[in-house]
Amino acid sequence: MPKLNVPALKRLLEERHEGVRERFCEDFGCTRKSLRDWINAQKVTDSKMFELCEYFGVNESVLNADLQSFDKDLYFEIYETLKKRATDNNVSIPEESLIHWTSLNYQNYIALGRVETDAFDLLCKSMEKKDE
Repeated sequence: MPKLNVPALKRLLEERHEGVRERFCEDFGCTRKSLRDWINAQKVTDSKMFELCEYFGVNESVLNADLQSFDKDLYFEIYETLKKRATDNNVSIPEESLIHWTSLNYQNYIALGRVETDAFDLLCKSMEKKDE
């Protein structure tokens, strides 16, 4: 059974049905319990994975977490972006913290398709005040 990329599924549900799971279940033809079970178990059958991909019109690599590979170029691009944001805010972020934030943003990028920097920017602002 393939591992379900739950953040990607939730993003697709939000885009298609404004996050209202009942609408999805009615349209897709499943029960809310089934959807909840898929999300909690993070697994679906091969045939259900195919049906979900067909329904949302996405490649299987979007919803099948087993098919996702590590993109080191993207990871380093996110790392450099965050490092520059810290430098631009005159804040020195410890290397282990920068790696942690890069990993979180990499996971967010895979799930959401964008880098979320709001929390990182808040961290920089709070550290900037401490440095003053």
